[in-house]
Amino acid sequence: MMTLRAVMAAGTLLAGALLLPPPAHAQVDEARAERVMRQSGLWEQIADIGPHLKRGFEQAAQQQPMGDQAPEVLRRLSSATDEAFGPVAVRVAARRELAARLDARHLPALSAWFDSVVGRRITQLEVAKSAEQADSERRQADGERLLAAASAERRALIDAFSEASRNAEASASGVFNLLLAMQTGMARAMGRTDLPPIDELRSQLEPRRQAMEQAMEPVMRALSAELYAPLSDADLAAYVRMLQSPAGRHLTDAVIASVNRVVSESAEEMGRLAAPR
Repeated sequence: MMTLRAVMAAGTLLAGALLLPPPAHAQVDEARAERVMRQSGLWEQIADIGPHLKRGFEQAAQQQPMGDQAPEVLRRLSSATDEAFGPVAVRVAARRELAARLDARHLPALSAWFDSVVGRRITQLEVAKSAEQADSERRQADGERLLAAASAERRALIDAFSEASRNAEASASGVFNLLLAMQTGMARAMGRTDLPPIDELRSQLEPRRQAMEQAMEPVMRALSAELYAPLSDADLAAYVRMLQSPAGRHLTDAVIASVNRVVSESAEEMGRLAAPR
């Protein structure tokens, strides 16, 4: 899977489906869900959401002057984000959601992948990239240059990875939910009380998410080329096979649905906390 930082900088079902209750199956306990999060790098990457949101609020305040109330609004937003999207809060919530969605029948195959030499190498690469503060536009440009110079086999692998990982869908949903969180959070911090529930806003704006998904496809393809450039064709092919397997598809579904629910619920809490008392 791509890094969450890449997803947020540019998660995959339609917005309404993302927030349906988890399907019924042989669920796992939270301890095993946490192990999957740690093995996959999600444990580290999900902690990026709060800092990313805070940077977004600061940039939005610069582009959309709020007058004398700006310092107080940003203070409330910062405090609310620290609480609602803090590392402990989002990790606990994601662990709970993932435990409800993971099917225990897939855990042996997932553990075998994450414990393998190639699986560990890829997870370490994704976590390291997630921790970088590199400019996403530069990374995209680098990826486009790599694709232009790549062999036909390498381009085919990147295409197969993009399809198997469903990164365009995941990115569109992730960015869409984060933008909603930012917009509703800022509005409530400024005292707006006439906003509809975030789920209602999400439904109203679903056509925009779909358009965003289409626009994301070439972007995520280039970012994938840049992110996985250190991998050999053999290692990338092994990753694609894992993502295409029943266990890989199941994990992708579960992670995307879990992260989107966490962002949605945390955004609601952030808005409540940021509102003037």
